[in-house]
Amino acid sequence: GADQLRKNNQPHAALEWLKEIPMMSNEPDLESEAMIRMAELYQLPKTRDLDALIKVAHDSHQSQPFSVALALALAAHKAGARDAAQSLLSLIRRGTSDRKNRFSASLSILLTQQQSGTPLENMPNQWEALFHDFDYDDASVNVSDFAEPNASRLVGWVVDIAKPSEALAELLENTPVPEKAEWLQRLVVAWNRNSLESAAGELLAQADRRERERILYTLTAFGDTGISTARQFVKASTFPGSYYFPNDPEQQVLFFHQIGDRPRLLEVHHRLMQEADSDIFRQIGLSTEFATLASRRQLPTLFHDLGETDLASRLFRRYHDQLTSYRWDHRLFLEDYATHLIKTRQFDEAETLLHRIFQKSLSVDLRLLMRLYADWGKLDSWEDRTVELRLTSGRMSLLREWRTALAQGNEMVEYSGSW
Repeated sequence: GADQLRKNNQPHAALEWLKEIPMMSNEPDLESEAMIRMAELYQLPKTRDLDALIKVAHDSHQSQPFSVALALALAAHKAGARDAAQSLLSLIRRGTSDRKNRFSASLSILLTQQQSGTPLENMPNQWEALFHDFDYDDASVNVSDFAEPNASRLVGWVVDIAKPSEALAELLENTPVPEKAEWLQRLVVAWNRNSLESAAGELLAQADRRERERILYTLTAFGDTGISTARQFVKASTFPGSYYFPNDPEQQVLFFHQIGDRPRLLEVHHRLMQEADSDIFRQIGLSTEFATLASRRQLPTLFHDLGETDLASRLFRRYHDQLTSYRWDHRLFLEDYATHLIKTRQFDEAETLLHRIFQKSLSVDLRLLMRLYADWGKLDSWEDRTVELRLTSGRMSLLREWRTALAQGNEMVEYSGSW
């Protein structure tokens, strides 16, 4: 309701609609979404209200998950309520015992204070808190929905907002850090002194295999110098691609793509194609350590997102060929595959796939049909092409509504449970 009112340029009515939702902790997901939508509306020109935004952010700290409270505090800071937002961020960090959450809060405090004009080298306590809660295995989901290690997240942030600085290098060099974070501290110090290549070389020579892989992956976040350093080390080692990040093909694909090592990337792809032929691949309910469709589902999409559309197509087809029949637990993979076929303009194959899926009455996103015919240029004939699916009147009504929206240049409104 609120989303539709906002799309209809009625932000005040959307706010009133959201205020009617009782915040009684009976439906936490709904309450979180309502608070996020209210915060967005309080930042719009027509409904801008910093005091109300701050209140929503403070309320979220008391009643909502950490991720919601953090997002709303950052929204308040972005909207201009900087002092209130920084106070709230400190409260959020003190209020959580979760190390991963404290790290995120500390990083957010550094970011907001830097944006408010405080030089990074003038925040010794914040840096110490950040390194104290650092753990490489704590990962966050990036914009492509893949896990990003905290080291890469921190380095990427520093490189993005700062220039190498001796003052920051000196501060970090004298900041107490846990032993497990010393290698990261040394890399960031070296980057600030324009000596990343030599420092990385020393660390790589001294590290054990696990730490060496962490260093190599983190180097790619430093930009060209770090990528070149990692590439040269891997090239000199002569080890095959399977040696690095064993049993973690996602990391392998991302790393070899980032350093431009196509031979090892192709090696990983070949191994993924081979393992899909095993009997285990078709099993369900196994640990994610095993190579099954459930544990490998996102890899074809990863290849697609990295621009390796041919490799993605081959892997999608191999995985699809292993399905003797469609089941409910194949839904996400089938949606990914159909999306890939549409984006790569393999329209005939996409239509065949979608027709097979819908004839099985699987609960996939119905909008895929309309996306297919819109991108294919067949919006005017979509009803004739879907007669054999015998869609219900309700589904046909939805499809007609979405077809009209696309013809008018609008987006298809999300609809949950369209099946």
